[in-house]
Amino acid sequence: MYTYTENLYENVIKKNASKSTSFKIITGYASYHFVGKILKEFPKLTICLFIGMSLYQKKITKVTKS
Repeated sequence: MYTYTENLYENVIKKNASKSTSFKIITGYASYHFVGKILKEFPKLTICLFIGMSLYQKKITKVTKS
């Protein structure tokens, strides 16, 4: 297991998305822009994202593209 504290998108997702079908990510904060960017660039990637700080108390089940 590795720990990254900076540039999560560049260090983890972009480097490894083509090698994987799914990711489990634990992060202190994530926005819908962050998740949307990942899904737009890698639409077949499955992500299990655990967010420590969130404005919403409900489970994020799907991000849709607008």
